[in-house]
Amino acid sequence: MAFAGIIYTIVIQREELRLQRKELQLQRQEVAKSTAELAGQKEMMYLQRFETTFFNPISAHNEIVASVVAGDMAGKTVLDHYDNYFIQEKNTEEYLLPNCQKVKSI
Repeated sequence: MAFAGIIYTIVIQREELRLQRKELQLQRQEVAKSTAELAGQKEMMYLQRFETTFFNPISAHNEIVASVVAGDMAGKTVLDHYDNYFIQEKNTEEYLLPNCQKVKSI
């Protein structure tokens, strides 16, 4: 009878070990899936950081250009107007050099 009890205990322990191995295998599969998902999230974070780094200065530039106002003109129209003014109507070097020297002497 004691021998049968030992055999029964061994059989039950064997079944428990089999179930533990199966559970461990399932856990490994879940960890592998989680690792793959984390890698995807990491890639997405790198992309978002790049986009933020790239597009924030462009957005700031566009906001600054849009905020420029002169008379009844605003935004890029003002910049285009003065750009054309300096290119077509004034010799830029003759106009800017004396003004730059004034700024340096201050």
